[in-house]
Amino acid sequence: TSGRTFNVALDSLGIPYDSALLRRMAAVYHAGPPPLALSLYLDVLPTLENLRSSYKLALITDGKPEVQRSKINCLSIGGLFDRVYLTGELGPYGAKPSTKAFVKAMKELEADGPSCAFVGNDPSKDFLAPNQLGWLTIQINRGDGFPRPPAPSKVYLAKFSASSFAELEVLLANWEASSKAASV
Repeated sequence: TSGRTFNVALDSLGIPYDSALLRRMAAVYHAGPPPLALSLYLDVLPTLENLRSSYKLALITDGKPEVQRSKINCLSIGGLFDRVYLTGELGPYGAKPSTKAFVKAMKELEADGPSCAFVGNDPSKDFLAPNQLGWLTIQINRGDGFPRPPAPSKVYLAKFSASSFAELEVLLANWEASSKAASV
């Protein structure tokens, strides 16, 4: 979690808190495993399954590796990806916005930046590295009230935004079509 996730969530719910409560919440969150109520939005699984038939897919996720691995297992999504990168396993400074995981994905999946797309939801860290590497970047912004930290500057922003994974499929199809047209 980013340093202010719990603050922002509690503020949005009007729940009073102090630093002791924030520390306890962080300790519970990081202790894992994730709660049994963890689930995907309804459009995520069918979209990933559709995309998998046309694209190589990788998951790049921040956080403690054991917590992230537990989430992936709880959601049963690990098998949908050609590669999974837990940035906590990439050594110091491996977390987003570092380029480490993105460069590793390009090398292992034999792809160059302009042929890659990254989908994320956190403008404070998700898009800087793939933007620097020439990737297409798309922020999923469902408008569900879940607070996200702001981008520190414009270079951190995604190039496109989608309100759902279904919309993501349309964006990717348009991007692929425009890429093919540009190379003719």
